[in-house]
Amino acid sequence: MPVMDSSVASEPPTHEDVAVLRIEGMMCQKNCGTTVASALRACDGVSAVSVSFPLAAALVHGTAQSNALVVAVEDMGFDAQVVTDASESEELARQLGGGDDIPAVAPAAQAQAAEIVLRVTGMMCQKNCGTTATNALRNTAGVSSAVVSFKHGAALVRGTASASDLVEAVEMMGFDAEVVADEFDAAELAHQLSMEHETVAPACKPPIDSTLASNHMPVMDSSAAS
Repeated sequence: MPVMDSSVASEPPTHEDVAVLRIEGMMCQKNCGTTVASALRACDGVSAVSVSFPLAAALVHGTAQSNALVVAVEDMGFDAQVVTDASESEELARQLGGGDDIPAVAPAAQAQAAEIVLRVTGMMCQKNCGTTATNALRNTAGVSSAVVSFKHGAALVRGTASASDLVEAVEMMGFDAEVVADEFDAAELAHQLSMEHETVAPACKPPIDSTLASNHMPVMDSSAAS
């Protein structure tokens, strides 16, 4: 009996290891990232997990074997491999926040509103396709405003939503989307979209107002005369 007790005491629970994995195939943080994190947390011996879609990586604390972690991720349909390079592993571990459930970069990204410009392809018109893409973006958590232009094949979004969530929202509607990474192109498109939104919206209102006024006044006069 004493021998069995001493062998149990010498098992891995006396210390925890840290494993850093490269994860490929994730399309977003909200769904894919959560799926990967849940799969890793379900592994025996895991005490803490941090998964990042932007970094395409995961940080796992505990006593679980690395191959078990890889299998858990791959069972969810993603590709995974252990980062064996010491410097790369250390840097990813630092960026992932030392094992917190939310990566260290997330709070900073959500702390202030940002302006994101997307290239949107696959739209056939403004009235239907443009409206569909606009509604999808406006319904995304954290979005304060969204303008979509069929003419420019682009969208201008303001708010705290992540770029990955915006891209996913548009692609869920059947269109293709990507973030405009070039600062000059993004600034130029943002200017064009803002101008288009400002000039088109007011121009639509006066004719409606004047038409309503001209339609109602004669009816009121004629009824009064009778």
